[in-house]
Amino acid sequence: EMLARQQLEQQAAQMEREESSSSSRPEEHFLTIALNGTILGATEMVTGFPPSNLLMTSAFDSVHDDDLLGLHAIKTHFWERDQPDVEVYLRRRTAEGEWIWLVAKVVSYIDSPVPGIIIHETVVRNEDVAVLVSRITRIASLLLRAVEASLFGPDAQ
Repeated sequence: EMLARQQLEQQAAQMEREESSSSSRPEEHFLTIALNGTILGATEMVTGFPPSNLLMTSAFDSVHDDDLLGLHAIKTHFWERDQPDVEVYLRRRTAEGEWIWLVAKVVSYIDSPVPGIIIHETVVRNEDVAVLVSRITRIASLLLRAVEASLFGPDAQ
């Protein structure tokens, strides 16, 4: 009984720490990335990772596997073609190892130090919408990939 009470108290303390750490985080952040996905700069992160730890890593590493195809499709077919208004819903891993839904949009293009984009990511409040849009984007990406492969060969993107 004493052990069970200690475990409950530890769990409650852990939950409180997680709540306070996540509630003190911003609701949005900005990432400056090169076109190959290398992070060149970041503001304080929604995910809890220190911005300095992300420099020169891939912006795609912390994105959920199921969301990568849609993100790459939006990046390739819209963002890299000067159509920054298209948003993409994605999950990023937090410092605690959990997933958080974000909506991402290009806010600016850069030429220096290398060509790239500045992305604004905001915490999603309605996860049902995020799940649905992400699923539709992923399906559309798969269909686009299949059509391009049939028209231009398997190496087309």
